[in-house]
Amino acid sequence: MRVTFQNNNYGIAVPQQVRDKLPRNDAANFTGKSDIAVKPAKSKLFEPLKAKFRNIDNKMTGWLTENYAKKLADNSVVNWVADKFKNDKYFYNHVTTVGSIITSGLYAHRTLKNDQLDKDRRNTLAINQLLTLGVSTAGAYTLDASMDKWWNRVTAGYAGVQLKDDA
Repeated sequence: MRVTFQNNNYGIAVPQQVRDKLPRNDAANFTGKSDIAVKPAKSKLFEPLKAKFRNIDNKMTGWLTENYAKKLADNSVVNWVADKFKNDKYFYNHVTTVGSIITSGLYAHRTLKNDQLDKDRRNTLAINQLLTLGVSTAGAYTLDASMDKWWNRVTAGYAGVQLKDDA
């Protein structure tokens, strides 16, 4: 007897004898519903813990809001930044850039303070980190500005097609 193999969708070779015994999933007979109903059982162990953790979470969130978030969000620096950039369409990009500057600056600072590297290597690595930050940030802003006009044309064209407006 000769055994033939055929690859299924997962790239696994299945012998013909096994395939003949498998149930067929014809597209015409497929309803999209499973014969097996899976219903999660309630856990007697975790149900009491859910309520307790929800209460702890609410208390912790409230405490953080009162003691930190209110002070961080309502001060003169935040108000000045919000007023300065309220109409800036690149505000999200600026916030991301500030985060990148902080992260890269901390990495460069840690590299410069690393005593396990010699001084030349520390300086080279720190300069590399800061140049990477500068070049990638400038490239991202340049690419974003150049794609802005193109993206506006694409979205206007799509809206025109959807509204059947040639103009």
